[in-house]
Amino acid sequence: MTVEVFLSKMLVVGASGIALLSSSAYASEYSGGTSTLTDEQKDRLFFIYQEEKVARDVYIYLGELYPDESTFASIQLSEQRHMDAAQELCINYGIDVSMIDESESVCGEFYVDYLQDLYDECINLGETELVEVLKVVNS
Repeated sequence: MTVEVFLSKMLVVGASGIALLSSSAYASEYSGGTSTLTDEQKDRLFFIYQEEKVARDVYIYLGELYPDESTFASIQLSEQRHMDAAQELCINYGIDVSMIDESESVCGEFYVDYLQDLYDECINLGETELVEVLKVVNS
């Protein structure tokens, strides 16, 4: 995986989450504070919550791998906020998130194979190409 693929995957994760979070917030605001999601929308929201965990866990891992590099800690905090927002929406819409352990002791553990593969690819890239990742993250 190239640096560009790594970063584009992380950007897609964030963009898809923001789009659904924004549309859900908009729907909630204009329906008197509540709205109903379809099962497909609930599944997507739950998936976005897990994608945000992937992003957060990648940056936690890279921050631990390179403790002198503060970039990863800053991004990790941002990803945690995204994750918290997605989790709150899941809870508000009655989506069970109890099986997702957010503690740092289980970073990098995912139930969906695609998300596990994405996490593994991202940390493998970070382990081998730190300088290149930092160039793109900081640009």
